[in-house]
Amino acid sequence: VKTALDGTTTCVDVATGCTDANHFKADDDSACYLCSDTSGDNPTTNKGIAQCKACTKQKGAAPECSACLDGYFFSQGSCSACGANCATCSEATNPNKCLSCKAGYFLVDAEGGKKCVACDSIPDGGREGCSACSNTDTFKCTNCKPNYRRQLNGDASDDYTCTRACEDPTACDAIVLGASGEMTYYCSQCRQQ
Repeated sequence: VKTALDGTTTCVDVATGCTDANHFKADDDSACYLCSDTSGDNPTTNKGIAQCKACTKQKGAAPECSACLDGYFFSQGSCSACGANCATCSEATNPNKCLSCKAGYFLVDAEGGKKCVACDSIPDGGREGCSACSNTDTFKCTNCKPNYRRQLNGDASDDYTCTRACEDPTACDAIVLGASGEMTYYCSQCRQQ
C-alpha cells in the first residue's frame, strides 16, 4: 500500500511503484513509505523525516530529504516550520520571510521581507468578510465568508466586495427568539447573490 501526500492509498508493486520523489522503499522491499512518515522504528530502513515532501534513499542508509511540505523551510536535510501563515518561506520561524501564503491569507510588505495577513484584515489592505483572496500585483477577494453576500468589485470578473447579508429581517428566512424573548435574525448560511 502506498499513501499519497493527500492521504489517499493505492496498492502498488513495491519494487516498481515506489519510485517517485515523495516515497522511499524499505530496504527489505516490504513497504513503500512517504518521505514524511516518521512512524517507522529504524531510521536506516523504514523511518522518514518529519515534514519532508521529497527524498531519496540508498539501500542501508537513512532517507535524505530534498524538499519540505508547504509551511516548512528546507535547510541542511531537515524541515523547520515557516513563520505564521506562510505556505513557503525563505527562512524558518520568521513571519516576515514568507514567499507565499496559506489559503485565506495574502502577502504584504513587512520589515525585512513579506508577511501573510488574513484576507479580511482591513488595516493591512484586506476586505471585510473576505475568506479567500489572491495577491499577485493587486489584492483580489475571490470569495466571501458565510453570511456575506458577494458583489463584483467594478469590472473585475474575479474580485468581490463582501457585504453583510444577515443583519436585517429580509436577508434570510429564519427568526430566533432569544432567552429573554427578543427577536434575533439568524442565517445558517446566506445565499450568494
